[in-house]
Amino acid sequence: MKCVLFFILLLCSCSQNVKESNDGERPIDVSTNRNRQDIDQVKFEIQTLADQIGVPGNFKDFPVIVVEKYPGQDGPLAYCHESQNQSVRYIGIVKETMENYLLEPYSHQDNSFLFKLLVHEFGHCIFNRGHDETMIGKAGFTIFFLVPGLWGDELKPIGSEIAVSAMASINWWMTGLPKDIKKYYLREIAGQVRWRTPVDLQSQPGLRLIQADSFH
Repeated sequence: MKCVLFFILLLCSCSQNVKESNDGERPIDVSTNRNRQDIDQVKFEIQTLADQIGVPGNFKDFPVIVVEKYPGQDGPLAYCHESQNQSVRYIGIVKETMENYLLEPYSHQDNSFLFKLLVHEFGHCIFNRGHDETMIGKAGFTIFFLVPGLWGDELKPIGSEIAVSAMASINWWMTGLPKDIKKYYLREIAGQVRWRTPVDLQSQPGLRLIQADSFH
């Protein structure tokens, strides 16, 4: 039941940048050794991919901490904090988010959830992006991820639409992001690319569009 609730909470996963009127102080980092290992691993993955595809940004050294609770009244999974004079900047992941992440059945396979969460927050913190809920699809077609399997590439159904940007606060329950899709979302938050038509989806490595009635 807790995991199901977590998936529902993912529909509203992030608060826009938190800005303080004073310098503020970074709260205590309550991350466990496992939390720190997972976060650092994903930061390194993001930095490696960014360097490969020419996305600017020092992702691996940007402070990411686990906090007891969100400093505001609502309760997102994570947030980007920036003091008014920009002297204090960090990404805060709420402790409960990390606890539930460790319960999530696919979390130990490829860290896709943390990848999407951090790319989303880097979009706020580094590229000053706002939320973007734009979805794209093709009528009568189902979108699939092309993922490696035991016997070669396998098709994993996503649905009739997919989020154009990692800045969406929806579609965060997806796991097993293909590397080509990770690269796309990184380039999109930097303003380098953007899906605009179904043709863009059809030409995107790592995606397949298959006519829905093909399954009947």
